[in-house]
Amino acid sequence: MTDNNENGIPDYIEEVGIIADSAYHVLVNIMHFSAPPVDEDSIYDIYIESYAAGVYGYNYKDNVNTSYLQIDNDYVGYNSKYDLTPIQIMQITVGHEYFHGIQWGYRKNTSGSKYLYEMTSTWFEDILIP
Repeated sequence: MTDNNENGIPDYIEEVGIIADSAYHVLVNIMHFSAPPVDEDSIYDIYIESYAAGVYGYNYKDNVNTSYLQIDNDYVGYNSKYDLTPIQIMQITVGHEYFHGIQWGYRKNTSGSKYLYEMTSTWFEDILIP
């Protein structure tokens, strides 16, 4: 809940928003993927909660056309063999899961495509956060 710039928004939440906007920009504006389907408020939903170390996040389908992300609230205690900071782990996770949201817009049923979806989302991690 740290808010170093005292704007009323926790710094971590601002960082999540920044990387989500960056993922959108790279995927939609640069790579020309379709934007992820959104719900009635036209905002792609990202929920933040406490997970056990090692659980990074998920992309869940919430109806036929839309999905949302759930990510960890701090990534503290995650053991990274690449010496990543908790913020870097969050950025990679948001990029990965956000791409899944775009994938849902192309194909509603992942049957037979899960491997492709995971590999392309993992590939996008390196595009967004080299």
